[in-house]
Amino acid sequence: MNPTIHSADATADAVAAPLLEIVVEDVCRDLGGRVPRSRVLQITTELAERYRDATITVYIPILLRRQVRERLDAELHPAHERRVVHERLREELRRRNVVGTKKHDASVPFGQA
Repeated sequence: MNPTIHSADATADAVAAPLLEIVVEDVCRDLGGRVPRSRVLQITTELAERYRDATITVYIPILLRRQVRERLDAELHPAHERRVVHERLREELRRRNVVGTKKHDASVPFGQA
């Protein structure tokens, strides 16, 4: 095994562990004990794998905390998941100027309302 790669992996894991712990503690505090710490850790670790090869890592704890909270909120409140998806879709449509403050008129071409 190449010692340089092994050393880099060990360093990355050593840095990542405290960041994951901070995310777990923040989420546990936010949820006020409604979810076992072991479940929060499991989800945090699972979602953190997405960022394992990331080159820019400064925002990972923020993104990870949000994703863990969304997943746990969906588990605690199944309707919450539908609301989150609906809100994201609405924001995307607003960003694309498809949905605005005006009421949509069927006679107006799509995206020009």
